[in-house]
Parts: sequence; structure tokens; C-alpha cells
Amino acid sequence: MTKVSKIYADWVAVDWGTSNLRCWVLSSNKVVHYANKPLGMINLDQNSYENTLISELDQFLNPRKKTMITANDHIGDAPEISGSPQLIVTRCAAQ
Repeated sequence: MTKVSKIYADWVAVDWGTSNLRCWVLSSNKVVHYANKPLGMINLDQNSYENTLISELDQFLNPRKKTMITANDHIGDAPEISGSPQLIVTRCAAQ
């Protein structure tokens, strides 16, 4: 029986715009997962940002270490989370 090893992200790039959420999961400098979903900031309420990001990335986050997530500048532009864009990234990475 072949053992399949789990791929964890070395880091993640997130482009979370008004109409779409795009994520690139990288491991060993290669994209191992890409998502482009209609989960933009106008389509979500302020309490669902964190859960949306975690549900998209959870399978790639190593529970034994923090994963760097780089996000675009527009995350802080959403009035619901203005002033705390790093909170989303930090909580997701710590899961």
C-alpha cells in the first residue's frame, strides 16, 4: 500500500477583492493549490471573513507550525474590517 503524504503550505498568497477571493498555496516554491471563488468582500458579512479563509486553506495549514499568509492591501479597505487586516491572517495561520 502506498502512503500518501499530506502537502502543507510553506506560504499562501491571498488576493481578496470586492467580488472574488483568490488564493495561491505554495510549497517548495510551487503552486500546489489555486482557488478563485465568488466570495468577495461584498458577498460576505463581517463575521464570515475568518471562517471563509480558514475553510479555503485549512487542509494546507500545518497544525504544528504557523504559516505565512501574504494578503493584498485591499483587505484593509473593507469598512467592516478596516484597521485590523492582520487579525484575519494571524488567526488563520494559527489554526
